[in-house]
Amino acid sequence: MPRPDDLSEQLSEAFKIAFLNEGLFDSITKLISSLDDKWTEASSSIDKSNVVVVPPEIKPKENIEDQLMATTCISQLVGYAVEGIARELSYYNEIAGNFEDSARDEEDFANDYSYLMEIIARMTGEAAGWLQDKELELCSPKIYAVGQKLQPTEKSADSVSDLISVLETLNEMDIPGQIKKILDQDEVIAMIAGEHSYFGDTIKETVKPIESIEEVLAALIPMPEHIENIELLMKEKLKTSEVAGQEDPVNVDMT
Repeated sequence: MPRPDDLSEQLSEAFKIAFLNEGLFDSITKLISSLDDKWTEASSSIDKSNVVVVPPEIKPKENIEDQLMATTCISQLVGYAVEGIARELSYYNEIAGNFEDSARDEEDFANDYSYLMEIIARMTGEAAGWLQDKELELCSPKIYAVGQKLQPTEKSADSVSDLISVLETLNEMDIPGQIKKILDQDEVIAMIAGEHSYFGDTIKETVKPIESIEEVLAALIPMPEHIENIELLMKEKLKTSEVAGQEDPVNVDMT
């Protein structure tokens, strides 16, 4: 996966500038404010072309065919959200270990820090894009309401904490179990064995990531503390750099 060169270059430049000027932390804070835009972009740019199109008049509580269509919609949108989170987690884990070395070069630190922050913005933004889709509101207002909890935050650790809360709620709903109840109905079995096989095949594939929510949660739960520790390390680096830049001139005798 390519690194976010634009943000990394800006952040690296901020380090260089700050060594000559005061306020390195302020420079970084201003630059990572662009992560709100990254979050919004991730939320709005995901490809939903494969998601079943649900008619506005759908009534899943009254019509069994509508129920099957709504179940497909739910399985896709929630499944794709969890799948995307798991993907971004793998990118996060690839880079997170680099911060165990507190003596790393400042520019490398800047690059990795910007990369990590963008991963988090993309992970939470994409999850919001799936779980706040209007199709989901038609199919399951309850799940849609849970997804509304995902919003841009000032702190990346808070964004991840919100994501954890959302996934915990979805896990408590036992979506795979509810889907199984629907698919086990005799009429539904007949439908997906016939002309509605697409719905059955799609649900079978997209429910798999939902079944892994607990595994994804186990990987997410330590992240807020890890992010805060990285930010503390960053602040320590800034303090050290600023002190180094404020040293008094050495006394020399050249007369």
